[in-house]
Order: sequence, then structure tokens, then C-alpha cells
Amino acid sequence: DFKVDQKSCEERGCVWDGEKRPEGVPFCYLDPKRVGYKRVNMKNTTTGVDIDLQLKDTSRRTLKKIPQIESLRVEVSFLTDRILRVKIVDTNSSRYEVPVQKEFPLLNQNAIQFKDLTHRSVVLYIAINCFKSQLIYRQKMSLDWERIHTIHSDMTFPSIRHLGFSAKIIKQERNKSITMASIPSIRVWKVTANLMEFFSSTAMLWLFNKLLFPTDYTTLPEPGLSFRTSGGVIDLFMFIGDNPEHVIQLYTSLIGRPILPPFWALGYQLTRWGFNGTDNVRQVIDRNIKAKVPLDVMYLDIDYMDQYHDFSYDKKRFAKLPELIDETKSKNNLHWTLILDPAIEAVKQDNPAFEDGYSKDVFIKWDPSDMNEPSNLIDKGYICPKNKYDYPDVRIKPLYGNDNARYLSEKTICMLTRQGDNNELLHYNVHSLYGWSELIATQKAIHAATGKRGFAVSRSTYVSSGRYGTHWLGDNASQWPHMKYSIIGILEFNLFGISFVGPDICGFGDNTTPELCKRWHQLGAFYPFSRNHNAIGNIDQDPAVWIERGHPEVTEAAINSLGLRYKLLPYMYTLFFKAHTIGQTVARPVFHEFPTDSNTYGIDEQFMLGSALLISPFLYQNQSQVKAYLPNTVWYEMSPNISKVSKTGYIIIDDNKHGIPPVHLRGGSIIPVASDYPHVNTITIRNGSINLLVLPDASHSGSGDLYWDDGDSIDTTGKALYNYYSFVLHKNCSLDINVVQNNYKTNQILESIQIYGTNGDTVSATLDGQTVTDITVHQKMIKMNAKIDLKSKTKGNKWTVSTNPAPPKKPQQILENRYILTVFVVSGGGVVVVEAVVARGGAVIFDGLVAGSGVVMVCTTVVCTIGDTELMKNACRVSFTDRNVTYEASLSTPDGHTCGESVSTNHCILYYRY
Repeated sequence: DFKVDQKSCEERGCVWDGEKRPEGVPFCYLDPKRVGYKRVNMKNTTTGVDIDLQLKDTSRRTLKKIPQIESLRVEVSFLTDRILRVKIVDTNSSRYEVPVQKEFPLLNQNAIQFKDLTHRSVVLYIAINCFKSQLIYRQKMSLDWERIHTIHSDMTFPSIRHLGFSAKIIKQERNKSITMASIPSIRVWKVTANLMEFFSSTAMLWLFNKLLFPTDYTTLPEPGLSFRTSGGVIDLFMFIGDNPEHVIQLYTSLIGRPILPPFWALGYQLTRWGFNGTDNVRQVIDRNIKAKVPLDVMYLDIDYMDQYHDFSYDKKRFAKLPELIDETKSKNNLHWTLILDPAIEAVKQDNPAFEDGYSKDVFIKWDPSDMNEPSNLIDKGYICPKNKYDYPDVRIKPLYGNDNARYLSEKTICMLTRQGDNNELLHYNVHSLYGWSELIATQKAIHAATGKRGFAVSRSTYVSSGRYGTHWLGDNASQWPHMKYSIIGILEFNLFGISFVGPDICGFGDNTTPELCKRWHQLGAFYPFSRNHNAIGNIDQDPAVWIERGHPEVTEAAINSLGLRYKLLPYMYTLFFKAHTIGQTVARPVFHEFPTDSNTYGIDEQFMLGSALLISPFLYQNQSQVKAYLPNTVWYEMSPNISKVSKTGYIIIDDNKHGIPPVHLRGGSIIPVASDYPHVNTITIRNGSINLLVLPDASHSGSGDLYWDDGDSIDTTGKALYNYYSFVLHKNCSLDINVVQNNYKTNQILESIQIYGTNGDTVSATLDGQTVTDITVHQKMIKMNAKIDLKSKTKGNKWTVSTNPAPPKKPQQILENRYILTVFVVSGGGVVVVEAVVARGGAVIFDGLVAGSGVVMVCTTVVCTIGDTELMKNACRVSFTDRNVTYEASLSTPDGHTCGESVSTNHCILYYRY
């Protein structure tokens, strides 16, 4: 129960300890020496071990008022050498098990078999107790195949960092209860449990069958975790990875990889609930197109329906809606999405959907429902009859949501409702599968009706929903904390295998403000799924409307931030490809890339897109600075121009006038981007060229990749109808562009290669040995307009771009009363030649290979090898005397130096090259 006193505690056979204790430590608990199970049998199998457990006699006597399960079977099996499954079932009676596993790719394969299990030692902590019809585990099992202990009342860990409890913030604290009511005023639509625990490697524990039922989690001081659920069996999977990203790849290898969304779906999406007719919709579209807001997808909420009947539209208020859709598709390349609440009103008149469904006997025959949870936004008008499903005896918070809930089926259908082809399913068991099964059906319908990839977006999801569609984070509000919490939401759902995810930008409920909507667009431009949506009765909040309201800065921020998003879409699309094929996350916590840096563990106000982009948004009202953390590596700031940062660790970033949030690019990355011209939708990217941003790390190396297909066909990856290129920057300044796959027929051009972090010296370059003539140097960036036709080479081949510092022209440009020293280090024919030129006021006072005319040159030769060429290193110190003043300059080539630089010393400018 939510509240317990000493009397009720002791009546249950529990221990009451009323002493003052840290918050979250229970006053009422079970004595682990008296309750639980003992091992009665253990049998090795080809994939693991089966263990039979019998209830202790002392447990029967202690908990005599609580029905307990007499015998349990624990089935332990290795699915792979990295994935362990532990399933705990009632030996004497069957319980409902989720059918989702039947669709899991890994479970449809033959399990790995081990001839020798003695070397596999796994320590597993489970908590077992039996409370009426609910399994609530309260047992510790150390599985070295020989010892079974029943001594702990929870799951214990050396350390725990838990992420992944649906769309709410999870603080990394001990002794805290984690429930659906953890955050006031935020409605939570589902709970999925992932635990990440950091050792020298990384592990995730996933509680599967419990996820179907409301589950209460409480962190414990050991540290550890206690959980209570309302039904099903215990089905646990453990994933042992080399790092956090590897763990997620293992997880999605079991449940299935996320979808690859169509390319156009990565563009900006706009909707609202509250359009009053076709003209209103056209007005919103026109003003955003006029303002040059990038826009790819337009939605219609349930306003368009005729009497809110699904599969209909109001031909009076929304007259000429089909014509508007056709016009904007052809003229503006817009895609359209209809929001559908699968609530078929039980009225035959003018309701073909009901007539069709009724004739085919497809409806749940108890209660009208709404949304796709299923849920009703109003009470039913009647109360379900008394039964153990609608009125369960255990009042855990996830079950009821809050202390005032009267019964489990408030605002939904009765738990006694029967469904299925033969009424074989109890709604109590399948409630959480409603949206999941609907998503599968919708995806199939999209593919069948259009022949295209498309995508379905669902508010209700379940494990493996990411295989069939995407998710938005539900009905948030136009409040600053909700914007901040959205970061946690997108990170969590990427852990769940749903990578295409985002909240309602600017907030769904309440009226937004100019400042909030500006900041939310700056952040929302970097959500995997970028959509602006709000509720009926609230003011318009599309980007262009703010010009009319006298706040053009909101529109400007949206356009500039979305402009950067569109430029980055080739990179982001490649991330979705890797999510779809190998299970990586798209949006990820900072610690995923820096798992050994403990400063990253608690970061929830920054996030990464892939491995290369770090986003540090403004999240608070009246905020003019962001305190960000840059892990210890090379970083490049994005604005106002891409340049290497001088400091890592905790930094302060001032607000800028360019309307985009702080974005950092990670050294060692090669990022494919679209051309710079303004993009009003994704079609200009599809028809345009690609540029490469080359960002060397400390060793002057880097890597990246690019995935490209037609953007909309079904299963392009399975059919290998795509192009895939990998990029490698070597320490000698050469860049390889490798063709890994090249089956998509396109005329795509790699327009330019932009190398950052250089010293601004003039260079020469070759492409496959041919001179590249179109080269510009700007500050510390070299831009080569290579114009490579990416279809001109086949799979397994590559292009190689080589750069070399160009020699300065002689005579040098001489400044009055200034000394210019030029040192050339030239390698040719195996002979190293050192030449020095000293000039003042336009007159050369020394030009030669040896000392003379008052110039002393001392050279110490140290041979080093870069690539296949031996070059001089740490070579020269030059001094000269002019008008009784002696000047000195030194030449050195630090380890790892490859591209040359200019140095000014004592009024002398020293140039050198290899």
C-alpha cells in the first residue's frame, strides 16, 4: 500500500523498524532469513542451467496471510556469448506471457550451445517474494552453477547508473522510488526498464515480461534496485558490452533494429490541433513558405474529421482539402500526415468504418475507447463491476498512478474486457500492447497502400515498437522544465531501440511565449524527430507567426537552427542507417562516447548526435550563458565559423546573434553535409551536392561515412540498393574516400572537401595524382573544390586526396624595416637541402645554403619518416647581425607535424615546409 503502519506491517509477517533512516529506506520490510525459496534441483542444459526452487517452510509461517507461489523454475540460458536470459516461472500454473518474443529476430534463431559451461560464471541478483497473484522477487542467486543463496531482498550492484524509465527524468540517486508519478504534471504513457551499470565494461539488465504490467522501481542504498509488478512472469535479459553503445547494439539485436525513416521525414514537421478549416491550413503554410522556413511535412489533427469519425473529412469546413494537398505536394514538395485516434464510434448512421468493423466482428465488445493506449479522456459514466483485475489488492503507484485513483480502469476500458479472434485475451494482460499492435498494422497498411517507406508515429509504444514506427513523447506543456525533460526523453527512447523520436516543439498544452518558443526551436532543430505541435484553444506557434506578432527573432532563430539541421541531414541520415543496420543510437548521452569520464555520467542538459556532434542548448528563462562540459579531446565550435576550441572541461558559452544553440564538432570526425545554400525542404538536398567537413584530431587523423539511397523505397538496405562511402584521414594529410557499396544509381557530386584546424598556409593538392587547381585558404581552413562524381568508381575502389604545403614565392613580400627569414626544407633525390633567405626593407641581405654576410646558420639534421618519404626534423637555428643588432630564429618540426605553419620571432618571419 502507499501508506503502512506498524500494525498492518507486522500482520503481514514483515519487520517494522521505525528508527529514523535515509529517505527511501523502508520502515516495513521482509526478513530475508525467513522468507524466500530454497534450491531443490539443478540441471545443466546445452545453453545454461535450469533450477527448481521450493518455498521455505519459514516463509509459509511468516507470511501466512499472503498467498505465495509454492514452486518456481529458473531457466538460465546464454543466447549468445554476450546475452544471458533468466526466466522465472510458476511451475504449477501458467501465466500470461507477452507474444512479442515470437517476433524477436534473435529468439527465432537457434540458441548458441556450449559444450563446457564451467568457465561461465555469472553473478545474478534477483529479489523474490510472492504477493497474492503478483510475483515480487526477493532473492539473491549467485549463479556459478553450484551455489544458490536466498539472502538479499533486492538487486544489488557495485555501482549503478540507471537510465531508461520512459518519458520522465530519472535522478541518479539512491533510496528513491521510481514510478509513473515521479514527476508532477507530466503524464507518462508507458514504462520501460533499462539499467546501465558501469564496471570496466558495461552491462544492461532488461526486465522484459514485467514491462507489460505496471511496475514500481525503488533504488536502494546498497546500491541496488527493488521492483514490484502486477502480473506476468519474470523474464530478464542481460547484455554485456564493451561500451554503452555496444550494449544498445546487443539489445536491439534481440528485439529488432529501429526503422530507417524516409529522408523527407527528417525535415521540419508542422501541425496543430485547432485548425478551423482549409483556409486556415493554407494560411499557416503560406506564411511559413513566404518566410522561408524549411518545411517538409504538414499534419492535420482530428479537426478535419466529419463528426470525429475516423477515415472521413468534413466537406464543409475542409472543402477543397484534397486540392490543397495535391497543390502543395506538387508545388512545395510537402508530405502530409493525418492524425488518427482509433476510436470508432458505435453509431451506424453515416459511419462506414463502424459498419465495416461491425460486420467483420473486429471490435472489443465492452466499452468505447479513444486514443491508442487505449484510453478515454472522460470517465465512462459507469464503474466496472468488482473484480480482482479492475480492483487489484496491491496498490503500487504505477498501477493506480496516484493516491486518489479509484480503480485500475479509470479512463480506459474495463480490465475484464475480452478481445482476440476467439475472445481468448483478457484486456488486463494486453492493455500495453494496444499501440504496439496498431503500429504494426499501420506500417503494413502504409507499405501496401503507397509502395513507399513512409512512417507511422505512435504515442503508445512497447518493446520492439521501433521496428515498426516512431514515437513522440506525448502531451507536454509549454513550460521550461518540459523542454529540459525532453532531452532525457529522446535519449531514453534511443536506448529503447526507438531512434526516431521527439517531443512537441514549443509545447502542446498552454500558450507558449516568444522566448520559450525561440529556445525550443533552437533545441528542436536537433531532435531526431523535429515537429511543432500544439493543442486546441492555444495560440499559433509556427515559426512564421512570430513575425506578425512583432517577434521576428523567434522566426530567425527557427530558420537558422533548422537551416543547420538541413545542412547536417546527410550526416543524420547516415546515423539512422547505422541505427537500422547495427543498432546504434542516433541521439545519445555524452557518456556513451566518453564512458571512462565520470564527469559525463550526470549530464542531462547536453546530448550528442552520433559520435561527432555535441549539442548544448539554452534551457532556462532569461538565460544568456550556457555552462557546458567538453570532454578532454579536440573540439571545434560551429558558430560563428568552424574553429578549434582552446579549452576543454567546464566552459561558459555566451549567447550568440546567429540564432543557433552551441554546437561542437568532435575532432577526428569527417562529416558529410549538404551544400550551404538555403534549403526550403529536403528536395533541394536530394538534388544538391555533398561537402565533407574534415576535422582532424590531435594526431591529425579522422574518419566518417555517408549512406545514400533514394530516400523512400522499402527495404533498400536489405536489397542493397544504396551507396555507402567511408572516409579516412591519414596522418600524412592524405584522405581516402572508399566505395563500400554503390548500387543506387544517382549523379551525386562530392563538391568540396573542407579541412579545418590548419594554420592557413597555402597548399597544393592532388586527386588520384592529378592536380586540384580550385583551392582556397580561409583563416585555418583549406577548401578544395574536388567535384568528385561518386558514381564514377565501383565497390572496393577509392579516391585519394593528398595535400602538401606550397612553397612561398620568391622574393617574399617585404615590409619596410622588417626582416623576413624563409627556410626551405626540400626533399628530393634522397638529398636534404636547406636554403635560407634573409631580407630587410626589400633588400636581400642573405640568400644561400651556408653562413655569410653576417648571417650564421647552424643546422642539426635528424632524419624522420612520414609516409614513405624521409624528411628533416628539428633542423635549423639561424642568427644574423644587421646594424649592430643580432636577431635569431629557430626552426623545429614537432612530433606529428605534417602540414606546416608560420612563426614570427624577433621581427623575423620563419616559413618552412617539407
